[in-house]
Amino acid sequence: MLHFKTAIVLAGGKGTRLRETVPDLPKPLVNIVVFPFLDLVFNYLSDNGIKHVILSVGYKADLIVSRYGNDYLDVSISYAFETVPLGTGGAIKNALSYTKDQEVLVMNGDTLFTFDLLDFVKEHYQSNSNLTIALKEIENAERCGTAIVEGNYIIDFIAKGNKKRGCINGGIYLINRNWFEESTNGLKVFSFEMDILEKVVGKSPIRAYISNAFFIDIGIPEDYNKLNLLVAPLVEKWTLFLDRDGTINKQLPNDYVKSWNEFQFLPGALESLQLLSQLFEKVIVVTNQQGIAKGIMNESDLHNIHYLMNEAVSVAGGFIDQIYHCPDLASNNPYCRKPSPGMAYRAVREHKGVILKKSIMIGDSNSDMKFAKNGGMHAILLKPNFDKDSLILNCISYHSLFSFCQDLCQLKKLVVR
Repeated sequence: MLHFKTAIVLAGGKGTRLRETVPDLPKPLVNIVVFPFLDLVFNYLSDNGIKHVILSVGYKADLIVSRYGNDYLDVSISYAFETVPLGTGGAIKNALSYTKDQEVLVMNGDTLFTFDLLDFVKEHYQSNSNLTIALKEIENAERCGTAIVEGNYIIDFIAKGNKKRGCINGGIYLINRNWFEESTNGLKVFSFEMDILEKVVGKSPIRAYISNAFFIDIGIPEDYNKLNLLVAPLVEKWTLFLDRDGTINKQLPNDYVKSWNEFQFLPGALESLQLLSQLFEKVIVVTNQQGIAKGIMNESDLHNIHYLMNEAVSVAGGFIDQIYHCPDLASNNPYCRKPSPGMAYRAVREHKGVILKKSIMIGDSNSDMKFAKNGGMHAILLKPNFDKDSLILNCISYHSLFSFCQDLCQLKKLVVR
């Protein structure tokens, strides 16, 4: 059980970097498909036992007040107004007058980090720390500053530019009120990150809480687009196209999967297909199989593999609506072979409700991404790094089908009400 029921949410941002993508709105109010981003923040806090939210508002605050009023779901709302910009630190200080909590939960209104808040609070109290910061470990931290962690504590902060794996600030804090007031004595307009965190690190213990839960920062246009793509199938009827080799099953180096004995599901693939068949209106597999034209295997071999693959998926509780394949040689440039969109257009003809602009293609190759581009679909590449400039569409990357599915499931809890 939480020791408190109040959270401060910093919701005064302008969303300057999103100007070309969204209308002139306070950043937390930008739409995610059909609802404001701040709805997700409220849903997360409500699900984690928070009953009172203090919204620190400034830029176009009237729009936020008009949208939410005095309550949202089972959460009551107070407003701490910034008549002049106070910075993140000043905004926290201004909002403190609306709560008597000795330990103060603070989070950014433009980020979402879906870890278990109760576990976060337990670690804070057990460490007897004045400050605990939620961190997210990511593969490429180039665009963000990172925290250096030793044991369970942050010992330093590194500026942007680190291209290696690192822990970034997740924008959720648990702060001891007395420590904060003492550390900010005399300050009114200041940055919590630069004027407090960077100055006290190494001098005062800062507890690190590292989580692999879903995290996103909508202040970054790429992440804003990613969140829209992930949420859309949860609130609308979308189709999922999947590559086979390297996406569902292990790809054989310089060879073809010629029999069921050579077919091996990737870790988490069966669990993912079970969940994805519930989240998407249609699940369609599209696969190039020129091994048939080369005489390495025949149509009967392939049909047997797909029959047994479907059977395994069904036993796991999933369902694949259709499997399309192209048996022709790549050298003949057949229309049915990816990256040509022939299999996508065939799915539109043969399956009612398949709309390519409301479809996602997931694969592990540039050919899969170009297939999506040629069919007017969105795309997810199962590789950590790829050439985004070559793809004129909303393309994001994941390490596996399972990691993509995990994010969708975490978001579903906040989206589907």
